[in-house]
Amino acid sequence: MKELNTDLGTMVNVYAAGQDIASRSVITPKDITVEKIPKKFVTDEHITNTDDLQNKVSVIPLSSGDLITKNMLKQASAVMEENNRLITLMSSERVFFDEELEALDRVDIIVSLREKEDNKTEIFMQDVKVARVANDSKKFAGSSSKFH
Repeated sequence: MKELNTDLGTMVNVYAAGQDIASRSVITPKDITVEKIPKKFVTDEHITNTDDLQNKVSVIPLSSGDLITKNMLKQASAVMEENNRLITLMSSERVFFDEELEALDRVDIIVSLREKEDNKTEIFMQDVKVARVANDSKKFAGSSSKFH
């Protein structure tokens, strides 16, 4: 056992998702947990200092226990641009999705209107990026998308 420990080297603290983290949401201290891995396996991409997580968002959704690496992160201000808005569309009797979505999917939004006696269906927006997906008891419930 001593030989094995010597071979692996010192253990280093790296940071991982302590709970599910939606893409594009600011990472907070309650979102992270510490994992220990042998120094031999630590790369420059591993987060070993909490300063590397300050004002950062993950560009992909993370599940509890996923190791966080630098290539997954962006500065929060870079994804919260002034000319963009993040809106949420939740499935309901008036909002339908033709299939389950995942973060970073591209979607078209089609709207049906009733104006006076006339029904009208049109493409409202095309090629809209899905920022994150909402789940209700592990079942797809809706999504948040970023608009210009």
